[in-house]
Amino acid sequence: MNMKSLSKFFIASMATAAMLSACSSKSATETEKVAPFVTETAQWADSATVGKSSVSVSIRAQYPAKGPSNLVNATRAWIAATLACSDTLIAGVHEHENDANDLFKYVGGELIKESQADLRSSKEPGMEYEFMWDITAPVASDSCVTYTSNFYCYTGGAHGSTQVMQNTFDAQGIPFTTETMFAPESLDSLRQLVATNLANQYFHEANVDAMKANLILSGDNVPLPSTDPAFYPNGVRFVYQQYEIAPYSAGLPECTIPYSVIRPYLSPAAAALIP
Repeated sequence: MNMKSLSKFFIASMATAAMLSACSSKSATETEKVAPFVTETAQWADSATVGKSSVSVSIRAQYPAKGPSNLVNATRAWIAATLACSDTLIAGVHEHENDANDLFKYVGGELIKESQADLRSSKEPGMEYEFMWDITAPVASDSCVTYTSNFYCYTGGAHGSTQVMQNTFDAQGIPFTTETMFAPESLDSLRQLVATNLANQYFHEANVDAMKANLILSGDNVPLPSTDPAFYPNGVRFVYQQYEIAPYSAGLPECTIPYSVIRPYLSPAAAALIP
């Protein structure tokens, strides 16, 4: 499970989650109040050794316990998709999503098994593979729920890799994408707004041009993140993956734009759900 393979796993897990969004992407056009959405903290951890090498897996999540069935089912499926970081998991993870302990045990067991096989064939002794998820629900209001997954993985090389995924779901369990959260005509202005806030909040630069010295861009403009934006308690959060616009040393650039500032850019469906 070298770094080249790992990048494929990141792409696969993001694609799986994106596919879930597409499958249910009748964008929300009505505001619907929901019954209380309740989560329970679930966690699982295990490790194994292969000679002088080892692998460890840790998963912690605020797992959907009860609430509107569409919303509970959608968020459970989203969590399962974020854990699907190998071909085997992509194929089987959704069979276990209705029970957190069963899901985590399945994911962790498969990763340990795959890693042990990889470590046995490795010519590098003393490797320490690590997989770690922390999945939270920073917003759970009567109109929407936001889930965020922070995933860290090390499978050799100079450093580990981190991936952040996030989505906001309406009361019917429909996840918002960039295209459905914002009015189409606002996207170019939104891109400029995000770039300005990124410069100020994350890179602590006076303006976007000064920030560009810290970035790796294929063009002159700072693009919107590939990761969907999400509602947070204090605004809409935008986050870029490692290497998406900046070198590894820059981390995962992000900014949160207050609702009072970003409201004019939102689609009617998203504006109606502001917590």
